[in-house]
Amino acid sequence: MPPAISVEPCSLCDYPSVVHQEYSGQHLCGKHLASSIRKRTSKELRQQLILPKDARHEDGTPYRVLVAVSGGKDSAVLLSMMYDILSRRRDVEL
Repeated sequence: MPPAISVEPCSLCDYPSVVHQEYSGQHLCGKHLASSIRKRTSKELRQQLILPKDARHEDGTPYRVLVAVSGGKDSAVLLSMMYDILSRRRDVEL
């Protein structure tokens, strides 16, 4: 009988990992993978969307960010993540 497949534990907890991130060297479970992706997405948004602390216009209206979506899974996930990240800000509107 062949040996059983072994799965490395998550580098941040004891759950089985679902992915190995080559660039970080970490094995991550689903929860920590989602957290890592969200953190990287937030960082990239901060670099590309240069927003002041209060992004409202002079008349008080919120800053609008237009997101073009194709309807595919990738753009739907991107829109969902951008909403999760930016919806807390009352001075920004998607």
